[in-house]
Amino acid sequence: MGPPQNEGTLFRSDPTTHLNHVKYPVAIPNGIGFSPDNSTLYFVETQLKTIFAYRFEPETGGISHEQEFIKFDEDKHGPGAPDGLAISSDGDLWVAMINGHKVLRIDPKTKDVKGIIEIPTSEQVVCPAFVGEGVVITTGKLAELDPDIAKTSAHAGDVFYVPLPGITGREVYKAKFDAVPEDPGTTSGKLVSASKKGKEKEKEDATLTGTAAPPVAEKPSTPPTTATTATTATTATRVTGEK
Repeated sequence: MGPPQNEGTLFRSDPTTHLNHVKYPVAIPNGIGFSPDNSTLYFVETQLKTIFAYRFEPETGGISHEQEFIKFDEDKHGPGAPDGLAISSDGDLWVAMINGHKVLRIDPKTKDVKGIIEIPTSEQVVCPAFVGEGVVITTGKLAELDPDIAKTSAHAGDVFYVPLPGITGREVYKAKFDAVPEDPGTTSGKLVSASKKGKEKEKEDATLTGTAAPPVAEKPSTPPTTATTATTATTATRVTGEK
């Protein structure tokens, strides 16, 4: 397969499902998030170990004024590269570090790490997502990145949940489309109205929206703290996968 090439694209889809090029080229486009006031878009480029920030225009969906928000450095942030991210209601960035065994909580104003969720038994940490007052964390088991991942990470590919009392994700908006592809796997072919599509899948949608959140895992009574920084570290508890 070879190393990733600088040939990817970040697209924006408008309500008619037309795709607009937003950023090209990129090698490993990854997590995307918005500040609580919708003024800033954050975009992760994993291969560059960088999160870029843009001025976001909610009315048009346009972005401008690209800046290097954070360039990850092993001396400061530890091993790994940024992958998926989530934004909490206070504006902090929660960044999964693939090949780093952790999720970092980053202050958007100072850009300092203010918290760490450690996952010592799973190296390829790929994506956090808020569920109520807690965060679900998915991990990978990609042998193409590490042929020995099953041996070195006992819980590679598992999903973890960490309760975070008083902390929730920022407001999430539903996508609005005037039409959606008949086949969701393609942007070509006949389009059907979103309202019709919604009626046809009403029962399925109701089932999905009623899905319960993962069970709350017990938080360690004495979370370890890092000795060299003021950040606190919590070890994630597994909620799925073989015990």
